[in-house]
Amino acid sequence: MTNPKTVFVFVRDMGPANVAVPILNELERRGHKTFLFIEKGGKAEGRVNHPATVLGSTDEVRMMLQTERPDIAIAGLSAPGRDLESVFEASARVEYCIPVVHAEDSLLAFARSGMTADLILSIDETAAAIARAQCPGARIAVVGFAGIMPMQPRSEVVEYFNFVRRMTTSRRCSMNSAR
Repeated sequence: MTNPKTVFVFVRDMGPANVAVPILNELERRGHKTFLFIEKGGKAEGRVNHPATVLGSTDEVRMMLQTERPDIAIAGLSAPGRDLESVFEASARVEYCIPVVHAEDSLLAFARSGMTADLILSIDETAAAIARAQCPGARIAVVGFAGIMPMQPRSEVVEYFNFVRRMTTSRRCSMNSAR
């Protein structure tokens, strides 16, 4: 690799952690330097099968960003609320001008997060359409479920997701490219 990057990932809950670990493993396989940070008291603390550092305060998050200055920051999309994920995302983008990537771990994860991203890794075309409406100008890539190895979902899973799409705000989005 001619130009390895330093990548920080910050998560609180298991959904984002389940997405982050396969991404980190692939980045490491390609020669990039990666760091996984987990919010103290979050559901992912002590449960992730990857080396990680636990951070418990806003000051620790900012210090970590300032000290290492990563090339890319991947922020988890845990349920919105008072958490360090949003501090990580905002500090990386605003204070340190680090590009932020969000990798969705569930349908509409980005739409409910209230965060901003330079690149959104979306699970499907429906979620991508919603993200485009919410965050004009962001680059969006439909990559599927990054935390699940490629597989053919069971028919009842596909049926359930189609039901959820019909019953939620996703039906209001343009579906021209979605099927």
